[in-house]
Amino acid sequence: MHAIGTEGALAVSLVEMLMRFIMMASTTRTPVDPILDTGPG
Repeated sequence: MHAIGTEGALAVSLVEMLMRFIMMASTTRTPVDPILDTGPG
């Protein structure tokens, strides 16, 4: 049981997903962009 294996992997995966999402959203104008820009309402 390695703490780095669980917490580290989770943190890295979350960061990678976030980075990829931001990169994709910035490069290609996805339908999610307007939602993030305007927010709820």
